[in-house]
Amino acid sequence: MKTFNDYLYGCVSIERVTTVHKRISLCIFILIILTHVHDPIHRHLIDDIDIDEQRIWCVVQYSSSIHIYNSFITLFHFLVPLLINIISTIYIIISMARTRLTIQPRLTFKEHLQLQLKKH
Repeated sequence: MKTFNDYLYGCVSIERVTTVHKRISLCIFILIILTHVHDPIHRHLIDDIDIDEQRIWCVVQYSSSIHIYNSFITLFHFLVPLLINIISTIYIIISMARTRLTIQPRLTFKEHLQLQLKKH
């Protein structure tokens, strides 16, 4: 669910910049489920019987190809929301500097941009 939250934060960033279709969160949720379907399939429960306690461990065993796929998907689901947030933030700051340039033409765009960067 952390991945889903990261994508939702990315969507919030996009919505601040432009209007996004209402069903985007459903599409993202389906994408995440489809890309993580391999995980529950490869999980196994192992009984650990100790003298004092009895534990059950959940162990994941991937083949090498599934391990590579899992690493790629994990990296993908981390980087995409991060990049969405970074790009949206940069776009918002530049847009605010442009808006302030039209309102206060006595300062240059670069000065407005520096002021916005200092604020945020």
